[in-house]
Amino acid sequence: MRNVKSVSSGFFVGSMAGGLLVGMLLVFLGAVGNASGRDDPASVILLIVGFILLLYAEIVFLVLLYKAWACIQDGATRTTPGKAVGLLFIPIFNWFWIFRAIPGYADEYNSYLDRANLPVNRLTKGSLQAFAVLSVLAIIPLIGGIAALVALFVGFAVADKLCAAINALAEVAPVYKDQSLPQV
Repeated sequence: MRNVKSVSSGFFVGSMAGGLLVGMLLVFLGAVGNASGRDDPASVILLIVGFILLLYAEIVFLVLLYKAWACIQDGATRTTPGKAVGLLFIPIFNWFWIFRAIPGYADEYNSYLDRANLPVNRLTKGSLQAFAVLSVLAIIPLIGGIAALVALFVGFAVADKLCAAINALAEVAPVYKDQSLPQV
């Protein structure tokens, strides 16, 4: 079993919420300013800062997803943390892979709990599945905007659930002084 460190739900959910909501507001304001037809550098700055905040929020979520996968690696887990996150960057394939990386995590987490015989609550995949479905639906014209907006808020719940899963493992995981697995 790995030495699992707890994570801050406040940091991850707060960073995502702040980055996404403020970023979207700044992008909207910058777009409105640019649409007015004036050559206003403030509008461009708003757009740039908004996109940076949106990118920050996405990176925070991917770091959390990586950490979640990293804490269940025991040699029997089918997906590595790098693969879980990295394959989300492949266009079109990521529409499939998001189901393996996010709701599939719940299955792998629960299997890990069974293999390690840990007294931790199992992870339900309802909100994780909803997030994946909404994320894919976001590419469809007309309904995509609504799906993306709902996915935004479901994503906060998913981040909180991933933090709770990591922290549950951190509470029951033994601490090894040399940070390596014990020799059996």
